[in-house]
Amino acid sequence: MNHLVSTSTQIRRVTLPRWEVDYADPTHAHTDLARLRDRKVLQLDHALPGELGSEVVLDLRVSGVTSEVTLLFRIIQRHAAITIFELWARRASDPLLLAAFVEAVRAHGPTPGAGAAPAPPSPELTRLLATCRRALSRNPFQAVGIHWTAGEAAADDGVAKTRADLEELRASRGLSPEIHALVTQALTDLPRAAQVLSSLEGRRNARATFVPTDQLQHARELVETKLDVARMRGDATGLIDAQHELNELRVSRQR
Repeated sequence: MNHLVSTSTQIRRVTLPRWEVDYADPTHAHTDLARLRDRKVLQLDHALPGELGSEVVLDLRVSGVTSEVTLLFRIIQRHAAITIFELWARRASDPLLLAAFVEAVRAHGPTPGAGAAPAPPSPELTRLLATCRRALSRNPFQAVGIHWTAGEAAADDGVAKTRADLEELRASRGLSPEIHALVTQALTDLPRAAQVLSSLEGRRNARATFVPTDQLQHARELVETKLDVARMRGDATGLIDAQHELNELRVSRQR
């Protein structure tokens, strides 16, 4: 059972126990997600596999909404064609991310008094949610918006830019309490990523944690090729740059 469809949702299995839940209708999605935000319970009109009490990760997405949210649940009830989940927040930021996502979905739904005409989503809200979602990532490279091969200088730039973006967003007028709390949490978490990325050892350990071994090996092989080419050409600057890159990508500990 890899793909389930109802009138309101499509559900695809990514890996057990992880599923993508796509809502076709923002209005129906907002009803479900607001209930989830307020009561910590989500009902899907599908019988998903899993024992009662087992953990399930759901990637919640809504048609037309550029942001999404990934949350951990426990199965608490199952009937013939219904599965009921209880939200099991892993991080303090999870309820904040959910509340912000509900607000983004509401912005895409029908405007009150305007029939089915959708309210145009705020570009600022979309940008804010994307920035916060990234900044709250456990992967420090993702959190500051840099590639995982980046060294100290790029890491410093990424941290500074992310902090500036979040401070700018927090100063925006008309933020809801939920959105303001989300930005504040992102700013609170940013020093953790900055600390990890501030040292060579920290960056190496982060790569060992978040980057697949084959990708790391491929990146090292590419840099070794650059090193050989620089040697053949007598390119002293290229040689030094490649040596720095290779040193950056060395493994500091066993995975």
